[in-house]
Amino acid sequence: MATELLQPSQKQLKKTSVLFTHCQGRRFKNFIADLDKHQARIVNYSYYQAEQLCSIGSGAVESAIKQIGMRIKMNGAQWKIAWL
Repeated sequence: MATELLQPSQKQLKKTSVLFTHCQGRRFKNFIADLDKHQARIVNYSYYQAEQLCSIGSGAVESAIKQIGMRIKMNGAQWKIAWL
């Protein structure tokens, strides 16, 4: 799978940057700078949605964290390094 498909195109990032160029303030300027700086790390969600590869929602992750938290707080729970 080509890296270009996994990352948003330069055109998409440029369009996003243009939307915020007229905004004043440090936060907007930092946002634009972060887009440029972390461009290689930004995931192309539209590609994954089109290919139906995975869900973008965080519900499954949040549920797993909640379950782990409940198990850690159980009375009498014991943990051994070998189990981890």
